[in-house]
Amino acid sequence: MDKWEEKAPREGVQTWTAPTVTSAIDFLATQPEVRWMVKDIWMEDTVGMFSGPPKVFKSWLSLDLIVSVASGTAFMGHPKFKWGRPQDDRHNVLMIQEEDPHIVLASRLGRILTSRGFDAGGYKESKAKVKGRSLTLKVSDPVPIYIVNASGFSLNSADYIEWLEETIDDLRPRLVVLDPLIVMLGSIDEFKAGEVTGLLRPIKLLRDRYDCSFCIVHHTHRISTKGTAQRAGEELYASIAFHAWLESAIHIRPVGDIDETRTVELKREFKAAAFSEKLYVHFPDMDKEYLPELKSHKEIQETTAKRKESKRDETRSAKLDEDIARVYTLVKQEGPISGKDIQEQLEWGKQKRIKLVKETVGRGHIMYEGSTTGRIAKL
Repeated sequence: MDKWEEKAPREGVQTWTAPTVTSAIDFLATQPEVRWMVKDIWMEDTVGMFSGPPKVFKSWLSLDLIVSVASGTAFMGHPKFKWGRPQDDRHNVLMIQEEDPHIVLASRLGRILTSRGFDAGGYKESKAKVKGRSLTLKVSDPVPIYIVNASGFSLNSADYIEWLEETIDDLRPRLVVLDPLIVMLGSIDEFKAGEVTGLLRPIKLLRDRYDCSFCIVHHTHRISTKGTAQRAGEELYASIAFHAWLESAIHIRPVGDIDETRTVELKREFKAAAFSEKLYVHFPDMDKEYLPELKSHKEIQETTAKRKESKRDETRSAKLDEDIARVYTLVKQEGPISGKDIQEQLEWGKQKRIKLVKETVGRGHIMYEGSTTGRIAKL
């Protein structure tokens, strides 16, 4: 039996106990190795956050982590971020969610489970034929995800903290996810470090007592402007105490206009491991399925360049359309009218007038033909 499956006596997470004094020799005698719950994404037995501004797929990615831990499958379905234990090794996960309605949460979770080969109920399916009939069989227990939705959970409530410890003691989850932090603060002032530190302390005590990780979904209050040296974790909304508390973190930022690009940048931060490489993830339309795509920095640069060029083309086209409209309107109001008069009234140079009159004719808006007094434009 693994250590996190063993029942520990409950002393009450808020009960004071005297600290243990250890000599440096004894302290250094054991050097814990870096262990990954999900390779290069989340470390074992750590507390931390998924952070970012609104609408950058924070909740989607935290649900993805939940499914990975509960089902023993790779994060985002990518082999680069494999589950840190034997494949398909399952562990209980507890999610406390206070933002999205039931229908939204169920839809998102169902799509992620489907992307990993499970049905929307969390069962693994297998196709078989019996006497010529095709059957779909449920071949394993459901993925062990436990959800508390819209309960009014507050980290500032002694009753809720006691309930949380009892629930963790009963379920023995490997991971606990709280989403989002901002509505779980209760009456505390999130900008006061002393109050924030007191709020977060029970979470580390629960982690130490029950050997589980905590992931909190939190907002950032601003995004650094290009060229600043501000670290991603320092953008967390409210007190800097939140950043000091982190041991594992994924900081999420939009790439360009998120509504257009549907692409985010993931900056990883771990106290026990250094990571400078950023990840780029594109989320295709997810109305029917969840298939995030890992992109290289080069691909992002190329896509960004194409998008900028496309916008420049649209701007040039819009400007051309505006000028053609001016030619058409003038000919409609004043025509027949000579090219020279068009040039004077629109205050254009000769070359611009020739180009735009030709373009207007080419689009079939006006005619430009000879007369006894020279070439004239008319409808």
